[in-house]
Amino acid sequence: MKHPYAVEILLTRSVILAELRRACRAFPLAANAEPTRLTTVRCAKSPGRAVRSLPHNRDRLLPIDTLTTHYLDPSGQVLLYVALSWDVCSTVRRTAANCGRKPADLLGRTIVAALEQDRNHRARQLAAQIEGLPAHHGLEWLVRESLSGFAVA
Repeated sequence: MKHPYAVEILLTRSVILAELRRACRAFPLAANAEPTRLTTVRCAKSPGRAVRSLPHNRDRLLPIDTLTTHYLDPSGQVLLYVALSWDVCSTVRRTAANCGRKPADLLGRTIVAALEQDRNHRARQLAAQIEGLPAHHGLEWLVRESLSGFAVA
């Protein structure tokens, strides 16, 4: 049985109106407030099939970077489709074969590790900014600024 799945399309650059119109003739699209994000709904048996059901010429229609399912699947995962060049694909396949892993597993672990590294980097930056606050501002100022967004009833 087919179900509707929302697929988010992340673009490498902002889409121009002519590209958007041409792509809308091939498959329905909804524009986001951000000019580098579009969404479409595809009916399919699974999220993976929904992503694969997009027209094969989609890469010529739009400057697509990544396709993702918009909602988590029952196991709490988001499907991520990344278009890789042939050189990168062959490198991933070769590395996966040397490690005794599937290419998709190796790529998934690499992406998860990169996201974790980015999260840790952002956390260190935020901690450094927070540590610098008391040196420049007193505790009274910090509390007043923190509470300024709350409405008093």
